[in-house]
Amino acid sequence: MLNVDNQRSSNDPYVTIVVTVLNSADTMRDCLQSLIDIRHKKKNILVVDAFSTDGTWEILQDFKKRFPSIIQLHQMKGPCPVGWNYGINNTNTEYIAFTDADCEVDPGWIAELLKGFKTEGVIAVAGFCGTAKTDSWFQKVVGMELENRFKNFPRFLDRAPTMNLCVKTEYCKKVMFDEKLITSSEVDFGWRLTRLGKMLYSPDARIVHHHRTTWKGFWKQQRNYAKYLFIIYFTRGYGMKSDHISTPKMILQVPILELAILSIPAVFFSWYFALVSLFSVLALTGIYLSDFFHQRMFFRYVLHFIAVSFVRNLAWMVGSIQGMLNVITKKGI
Repeated sequence: MLNVDNQRSSNDPYVTIVVTVLNSADTMRDCLQSLIDIRHKKKNILVVDAFSTDGTWEILQDFKKRFPSIIQLHQMKGPCPVGWNYGINNTNTEYIAFTDADCEVDPGWIAELLKGFKTEGVIAVAGFCGTAKTDSWFQKVVGMELENRFKNFPRFLDRAPTMNLCVKTEYCKKVMFDEKLITSSEVDFGWRLTRLGKMLYSPDARIVHHHRTTWKGFWKQQRNYAKYLFIIYFTRGYGMKSDHISTPKMILQVPILELAILSIPAVFFSWYFALVSLFSVLALTGIYLSDFFHQRMFFRYVLHFIAVSFVRNLAWMVGSIQGMLNVITKKGI
């Protein structure tokens, strides 16, 4: 257990930073170096590796040799919630901060997160997620769309991604992550956590996130997100709802796409369905263009943005169908 005996000797509390990782050799060095460079000195960094095979573990061991008093390493099989829960169970610092292996944090990240706890009733603080300037056009298009959502977050949140989140440890231990949820576990965690207290949004607590680099990776990420989100909605008593991350406009796009696709075979029964499909496609395109110009991206990215939006909608459609079948056939996870 990460134990801190002199925690009460200063007004600055100790913070344990938990990172889970599997095969992230391309980003692990920059992630760890950014955590080492955090100006908040009272920190422990716990990295839980799910037996990486791409050189990640060797990178972690090198950092451990260089910073033995700060970095703790552990290996165990399982998805991210398993690693997060290990981190929660094996620390007694007052706060736990979470970030991902494909993220880099600002030097003042922890200090900005801790400021949020001065607000009465706050038990968790989340920050802003930006896009790395060195990323590819594909990553930038994905990132700029996500940044736009972060820029419009309300002051208090129902949930937040674990790539930029700090929680009072006592509440982490009460809630814990659901290890059955391979992805979207932070959604369920956030909703259960905010039943116990407030989650504040601090836009000055900044990180950058390296998004998926390929269409295949993006497809898999978005499909699994929708699949498990559907399961969470209908097996945990939350009910279908939108929020500051999955906005109403984003959720509306999925049934419009479904209508466009389902109308195509129906053309054999009536040509009116061709008009239904056409108008559905035009409506989707109009939404994509509206979002694109609202985000003020460079015009050269317009086709890329439309393509990324369409793939995300299609992945959400397929994932939600998979989630529905899972609920029907297995009655949950």
